[in-house]
Amino acid sequence: MVRVNPSPLGKLLARHSETALTEALADTRVVLVTGARQCGKSTLLGLVAKGRDAEWRNLDAAATRQAAATDPDGFVDSAGLMVIDEIQRVPDLLLAIKEQVDADPRPGRYLLSGSARVLALRGLPDTLPGRIETIELTRVVVSGSSTPTWPISSPARSASYPRSSAPPRCGP
Repeated sequence: MVRVNPSPLGKLLARHSETALTEALADTRVVLVTGARQCGKSTLLGLVAKGRDAEWRNLDAAATRQAAATDPDGFVDSAGLMVIDEIQRVPDLLLAIKEQVDADPRPGRYLLSGSARVLALRGLPDTLPGRIETIELTRVVVSGSSTPTWPISSPARSASYPRSSAPPRCGP
């Protein structure tokens, strides 16, 4: 089982991507979540995998990365859902995943995350066509019922914008 650690920032914001990710796992063998650093990829994977019988592999850990590089085929051999965080750290795993999903084409086999640059890895376009769905996470936005949306990290939040073009205040 996958355990989701509580957010150090408090309550997690609901993301539309959670629904899209759950739907993608229902009909696609491999789902890749990409996005910039610290945009919530790992947290989203944990939320979607929570309550499922899933194996979690984090390639940020040196020992896990070494095991993946030494035996890619054995590393990805799993009967159920396997979650691999930071897949760009061991790109050779993609060929091993291809072999696995070609042998067993059930949907929802692999849930991967990677930085925005994972799509630029050599060989990825030729490795998993027709087997992978990519969901790109963007910045979290704050929205009200009748106000425009403004990315939290938007420069519009800075004091350098004239008052008339500043985003609406959220909350009290």
